[in-house]
Amino acid sequence: MDRIEVVVGDRLVTHSDIALERELLARGDGIMADYYAGMSVRDTLVDATILRTLASDLEMYQPQSEQVRERLEKIKETWFEPAAYADFLLTYGLTENRLEGILYSRLVVERYVERNAPKVEGPPEAVRTAYHEWMAERRTRLPVRLINTSEETGSPP
Repeated sequence: MDRIEVVVGDRLVTHSDIALERELLARGDGIMADYYAGMSVRDTLVDATILRTLASDLEMYQPQSEQVRERLEKIKETWFEPAAYADFLLTYGLTENRLEGILYSRLVVERYVERNAPKVEGPPEAVRTAYHEWMAERRTRLPVRLINTSEETGSPP
């Protein structure tokens, strides 16, 4: 059984969501790593959930299916054996279509940030500071309720 870690608006962030995000980060598919450096995996998912909700289903934020497929192929290449990739899907209770849906949402978030976040030149700290100042207002748009205040996210249930 999974457990709910955070409720963002009406969306749930579960223990297995956090574990999956950690795995994707290890595979080089971090959601906007420059902005989220130093944040917990749970907090990055809270921000991503807020941004995904704000992006809604507006066409300007929707990636093309080829872009989603490219992202999927890039991630698949990080497993050297097809059986290891199949084990990954099984471990997280995913099908390839479901993983594509997750990657689609990640791309929507990236596009939302590209179009709306302030463009800042300078050191990474300045970029992160500007992002967090911009994000602070967005974090007020949806209620965020922490269910489990532990940062332990271990392996999936």
